Amino acid sequence: MNLKTEISVGAFNFTSVFMATQALNYIPFPLQTITKSSKAVAILIMSYLLGSKNEYSLMQYLSGGVITTGLILFNLSKNEKFSIFDSENSNLLGVSLVFVSLFCDGLLGN
Repeated sequence: MNLKTEISVGAFNFTSVFMATQALNYIPFPLQTITKSSKAVAILIMSYLLGSKNEYSLMQYLSGGVITTGLILFNLSKNEKFSIFDSENSNLLGVSLVFVSLFCDGLLGN
């Protein structure tokens, strides 16, 4: 890897972790965990959008969706009192920060 690539990877990794951590100031931990559980799907989507040389089969896309769905259901079942759509628990800025984190994760996976 050349220096430019290493700096890019470091910057995206830092941004991903920083944004996910900052999101906790605006959204509850269960919502952040559920959103970050879709990291596999973010990587698959970004590789498709970027035309990455990593070509994934339909089975890999389905596996990513099933794993993400399972993680979401597991996290939701642990905390029945938590509501994602409760306006007191959710904040658009916090959700946006988590999605920026996922975007960076998707870029790093390629």
